[in-house]
Amino acid sequence: MLALWVCALFALAGCAQSDDAQPTSGKGGDAGGPNLSLGVDAKQVVARYDGGEVTAGEFEKYLALQYVLNPLYRAVLTDPESREEVLRSYIAETILADRAGSADVREEADNLFDAWRQAFDKAEGSRKAADQLLKRLNLTEDDVRNYLVRYKRIETYLAAQVKEEDLKKRYAERQRDFTVATVRHILISTDGRSEAEAYKLATELARRIQRGEDMAALAKQYSDDPGSKEKGGVYENARVTEWVPEFQQAVLTQAIGKVGAPVKTAYGYHVIRVEKREVLPFEQVREELRVEALNEAYNRFYDKELPKHIRQIALPKPT
Repeated sequence: MLALWVCALFALAGCAQSDDAQPTSGKGGDAGGPNLSLGVDAKQVVARYDGGEVTAGEFEKYLALQYVLNPLYRAVLTDPESREEVLRSYIAETILADRAGSADVREEADNLFDAWRQAFDKAEGSRKAADQLLKRLNLTEDDVRNYLVRYKRIETYLAAQVKEEDLKKRYAERQRDFTVATVRHILISTDGRSEAEAYKLATELARRIQRGEDMAALAKQYSDDPGSKEKGGVYENARVTEWVPEFQQAVLTQAIGKVGAPVKTAYGYHVIRVEKREVLPFEQVREELRVEALNEAYNRFYDKELPKHIRQIALPKPT
């Protein structure tokens, strides 16, 4: 569960600005609120670990917090069969929070809260609907703020394990991952025509472009790629790793501004012209590398150290 824990919260600032936020309970979700109850007394102990224990009430509150902070994982949080993994994540966070101490992260946590609040209201449809969900979950804004303070302290603790030289080494070893390109292409699909027919048409189009015809106009007329057809076949500043291997290799090796031989993929034949290609500078991808390293630090703890600290998991059996 922790890969989601770090990534989801780091993405909050971006989520607040996104137009792709998916509606949740406020727009046709669980109108009556999710069932996060364990079905036992709140004081019943559901886990023991070195230095502490977890009651049902504490774990239910954690489930509720994750429900509002990580809406993409609501199906996991409401699935009784997944509860043990979530409980282990809670124990992991508790142990790390104890190690993290009381670093002053209030300002950072407040900024994260503001980003979450904006995204949460938008996802639920309105501030009123979002507040109603908080009420159904027996949560207050202070509960969320306090959790985010704890989260930022854990992040600070993990960040101390991430060295700048490690980030630069990762960057140097993965130049392809950070290569972006602007390409114009025409896809001639093999769906509805034979492979030989597709190759012949792609070859003819490549020659026409090489002779000086407008590739954008030809893309609008012939391309079978709905994602770029109306834009004249162009994809701008895209990570090359987003494309299938054959297309990716062509984009990485073709001369800039030149049309290469048709490239075969599972989709058909592509006529490709690379308009621009560059490796993003380290500073532009540093945060991405840092988040990746934080996830790895957490997962090392979760996989290798946490099991040694857990003494008992005593969740009630799903009914």
